[in-house]
Amino acid sequence: MNMPKGELPDYLTEEEISTLLATPYQNKVRDRALLAIAAKCGLRAAEILALRPLDLEYDERKNRYSLMVRGGKGKKDRRVPLPYDVYQLLKQVYEMANCDPDESVFDLHYQSLYKIFVKYGEAAGIPKKVTPHVLRHSYAVHRVRAGMDVRALQKILGHKSIKTTMIYLKLTSEDVLDAADRYPLPY
Repeated sequence: MNMPKGELPDYLTEEEISTLLATPYQNKVRDRALLAIAAKCGLRAAEILALRPLDLEYDERKNRYSLMVRGGKGKKDRRVPLPYDVYQLLKQVYEMANCDPDESVFDLHYQSLYKIFVKYGEAAGIPKKVTPHVLRHSYAVHRVRAGMDVRALQKILGHKSIKTTMIYLKLTSEDVLDAADRYPLPY
């Protein structure tokens, strides 16, 4: 990752993500699912493309969904939280694909995946180039800002080293001003 030392990687604001996720037109469930997985689960492009129906998991005891990411970077498996709306989109895509539960559902090449993200980013009027990795960074930045423990985020993102995850702890000047607004002086 080539970025100036001490800076956050490119990411989208919460408003930009909301706009992006509302952009896919003409009931393109596959495209909505691709964007939602990157934005709401923080997966890498290769991990998205490798998803299979059997990777969806539901824990009845805790009433929560998760996604098993198999053979991520470093060939390690990990479980990530799966919001219910993303679960529903994936289920629709899997049913439409009518494929074997052990087959990858998204029959795309990297270039096609990136083109989909860029196309919807432009359609949403987002001035930054939208890629799966930018949405992954966005996921991490917003999780940290919401108060997620950095070790938990490390596990979700599949980072081998905590140092990689620590880049998301960097504060922008806007973060500092927002924090000061939340904690006014008592005098």
